[in-house]
Amino acid sequence: MHEKAILSVRHLCKRFPLLGAGLFRRQVGTVQACDDVSFDVMRGETLALVGESGSGKTTLGRLIMCAMKPDSGQILFRSKSAAEPIDLVSARPAALKPLRQELQMVFQDPFGSLNPRMTVGQILEEPLRINGLARGTELRYRVVDMLNRVGLHADSVHRYPNAFSGGQRQRIGIARALILRPALVVCDEAVSALDVSIQAQIVNLLASMQEELGLTYIFIAHDLRLVRQVADRIAVLEDGRITQPIPAENFIAALKNGIAASSDASQRARVPSVPVRI
Repeated sequence: MHEKAILSVRHLCKRFPLLGAGLFRRQVGTVQACDDVSFDVMRGETLALVGESGSGKTTLGRLIMCAMKPDSGQILFRSKSAAEPIDLVSARPAALKPLRQELQMVFQDPFGSLNPRMTVGQILEEPLRINGLARGTELRYRVVDMLNRVGLHADSVHRYPNAFSGGQRQRIGIARALILRPALVVCDEAVSALDVSIQAQIVNLLASMQEELGLTYIFIAHDLRLVRQVADRIAVLEDGRITQPIPAENFIAALKNGIAASSDASQRARVPSVPVRI
């Protein structure tokens, strides 16, 4: 593991069964969502993972978040509280529990990712209560402080998610992810469900919060128009396989120079074709 890396993924594989039609739905094959995926994420950077729908981006994000188990491979995470990197794949549930404070996720859907039966205050208080990090006056202060940081008024604590627009709901989702002061945040298509005018606001908010709190992002997206604004390095997922991450400016320059459309097979392999708008 690189000494400056906060996360190292090594030879990660994940397959899903492909079921046939009929009453018994027998397995007729497999889908390779992640195929020998390896990369490093450096502390304090934003690594963008781009690719077409079905390329394995969301599956990879969920594997990193320990929301599902890989078939093989390692996910090494350098925790603040441990001297040595911890393998999230082989670690026992008891060892993973304290790490969940340091690993958080911003989801794609700002409508479905918030509990409609809870107020905004309850949504933001819940992770602090579960992890025993605050109570009483301290709990209320941290909730209001985080709302202010993401650009929402303190009165929002008494309102329900259905009273907010899509952009405001995504701000609430970001506040929920950041209130635990995580080290690594996975943003899974965090702005793709929003209007173009709102997307820029959320991207700018994520960038400012990264600088303010010293966050590391894995930014999953399919639109390089947005990725180029926030990413330090970019890697491409295609059919479950990943390219070596390269600096964002080099990647964009390669696409503009037509490397992805080149007739040279070796050049096409370095920059796989993805649907982009530059």
